[in-house]
Amino acid sequence: MKNVTRGWWLLLWLVAIAACTPQQTPEEKEAQQIVKYLQDQGLFADAIRTESGVYYLITDSTQGAYPDEDEILKIEYKGYFLDEAKTVFDSTNADSTGNGTRPYLEFILGRNQVIDGLDIGIRYFREGERGTLIIPSRLGYGSSGRGSIPGNTPLRFDIYLREIN
Repeated sequence: MKNVTRGWWLLLWLVAIAACTPQQTPEEKEAQQIVKYLQDQGLFADAIRTESGVYYLITDSTQGAYPDEDEILKIEYKGYFLDEAKTVFDSTNADSTGNGTRPYLEFILGRNQVIDGLDIGIRYFREGERGTLIIPSRLGYGSSGRGSIPGNTPLRFDIYLREIN
């Protein structure tokens, strides 16, 4: 009987300890996933985190202008999952001459025409610059996802800010 009582007390103690152990939120887990990805890709030292949680890295800089609200932007991009295979989920398909069936994406900055993370991150690029954005899922396609993009999926975009009008 004493062993049964001790067993119950031990079980109760373990449950109490487990309940007191802080659990990571999905956002905290995702933030760790993003940092690990940046480290694994050798990008962490040069990546800059914005207040919103978007990371950006300029790989080819220019002295061009930064985009302003309500300006029309033309970008070329390739979107990846943060997996080892670097799975591409979407892209413009410009060739070296800038031609293709969809050579660029055109949108008005600040008008909710693209995902929030892209709208936030592209503001750190000058016209003509190339770089990378790492976007947390809450600023991408959220918990519901879209098409081939599962919910709660952080994204990588390699970007070329082709033109500002």
